[in-house]
Amino acid sequence: MIEQPTAPPVRAWRPFERVSLARQFLLASAVVLTLGVAATGTWVANQIEASVVNRTARMAAVYFESIVAGHLDELLTQGALGDGSRRMLDDIFVEGPLAQKVVRFKLWTPDGRIHYSSDHVQEQQVYALHDHHAYALAGQMHAAISDLDGPDNTSERQRWKRLIEIYVPLRLRGQSEVRAVAEFYHSMDNIESDIRQAQGQSWVAITLGALLLYSGLYALVHRASRTISGQQSDLQAQLARLHGLLDDNRSMNQRLQQAGAQTASMSELSLRRIAADLHDGPAQDLAFALLTLDDPPTAPATPEGAQRLRHTLQRAMTAIRDIAGGLIVPGMEKMTLAEVVQRAANDATAKGGVAFALDVADAACDAPEAVKITAYRVVQEALSNNLRHAAGHPARVQAQVQGDELLLAVADNGPGFDAAAQAEAGHLGLAFLRERVLLLGGSIDITAAPGAGTQLKARLPLRGTESQRG
Repeated sequence: MIEQPTAPPVRAWRPFERVSLARQFLLASAVVLTLGVAATGTWVANQIEASVVNRTARMAAVYFESIVAGHLDELLTQGALGDGSRRMLDDIFVEGPLAQKVVRFKLWTPDGRIHYSSDHVQEQQVYALHDHHAYALAGQMHAAISDLDGPDNTSERQRWKRLIEIYVPLRLRGQSEVRAVAEFYHSMDNIESDIRQAQGQSWVAITLGALLLYSGLYALVHRASRTISGQQSDLQAQLARLHGLLDDNRSMNQRLQQAGAQTASMSELSLRRIAADLHDGPAQDLAFALLTLDDPPTAPATPEGAQRLRHTLQRAMTAIRDIAGGLIVPGMEKMTLAEVVQRAANDATAKGGVAFALDVADAACDAPEAVKITAYRVVQEALSNNLRHAAGHPARVQAQVQGDELLLAVADNGPGFDAAAQAEAGHLGLAFLRERVLLLGGSIDITAAPGAGTQLKARLPLRGTESQRG
């Protein structure tokens, strides 16, 4: 046989293969520093904005506590404002110089009612309280820049786009209970320019610091890159030669292993499969028929029994013909794993007249034919043993796909058996079953003890079995 020449290996695309370490660092660190500057600058800008807002809020709260709060006892005790209190508030927030900065002032009670508004438009109207009110009612001053999109900001939206909202809790002297909430709307005219100026300065400082750090690191890496590049070239050349030798050795080893495996297993595999199929298929049916005829209580004394026995013998004959024609289980290639397990259980029910509990919902998928056949034989052998040795204790069959494996479990609470004694006696059924599962690269475990029932668990791989189709 003449070996065909193989195509040269395709080298993977490595965009940085010919780029020096210094330039790789230049690109990678530039990305990292850019992201770092963006994240840090954004965080600092937000902190500056929050700091300015909080400073404004504290100033408003101090002014309110010192000038206004003492005139609101009427609201805090009676839940309403008198004419005198309203005129006092108008003098401060409507006609006084404070109106240039505090463009709107409102007094809220916990029921959501606005008892006073400096524009007098929303007074005595009730709105749903939001989180800002909740903070104030809990005793905490709260401030934030608002886009005025709330239902209680209809009047404000007509004149302004953004304002600082400040919420101050109101209590009676000497008491901790919050009776009302004062809401200030502070103008953004001067504050916004201060915020932008501070944020711009912070961005400049952060960017300059990042550039200085970047320059220092790059100088260090560039100095070492010259030495490392020469050493790297030598190492890559040696590594390429070693990879070539390793690929040649691996290829030769694979060809030797394949040749040896094929030579050793060709004849054995065919004989083992035929033997397993004869035992697991028609031999089971014939054994069941003989058992039925030899056991007087189970002899076909009724037409139904005779029909069941005839069906069993016909199935055995069909299986023998299928094996002789190169087929193991007819129609298996079009079934899902769940249907295969269902068929094995139905065949056992047809033989023994016993219904078995099934749980195959997690196995409704396709698989290589070798896996289907082996799954069928595992369930068939387990249920045949159940009918033979655990009459009156029907087994429960479970099939589940987990990852790349099919998990099979057949268990009953019958009399059980001595697994060690069965193995020493050389029972072909379990031996063939183990051989069949191992040929697929799977595993099987049988747990049994006298008086403790029997449990069979098998794992069958769903991949890498195309070469093992039956």
